Amino acid sequence: MFILNSNIGCISLKNITYVCPETVRPNTYLIVLGPLSNLRGDVEIFDPYASGTTDTLALENITCNGKPVTNVDEIVKVVAFDDINKDGFSSGRGRANTILLDGRKVR
Repeated sequence: MFILNSNIGCISLKNITYVCPETVRPNTYLIVLGPLSNLRGDVEIFDPYASGTTDTLALENITCNGKPVTNVDEIVKVVAFDDINKDGFSSGRGRANTILLDGRKVR
């Protein structure tokens, strides 16, 4: 898994073949943009102020479970926390200004 949570001009990922068991899909992604959290019992731990923007995410020749990826939503998750602590400050989000999949703009 690739976790992108900083300001990046352009990142290109190509010729990636991976296996994702159907039992964990759709809650597992190849690429996550933004802050991640982790549950420890009933407590969620994360950095609510973390934000990052990737200007261009270029993906080429990505296969999952032996099939070419044709829908970027299956492999890219954008995370956003908005005022999670109700203090007016604790917000974090990931962004990608442009996503290319096999040379075509999909977002």
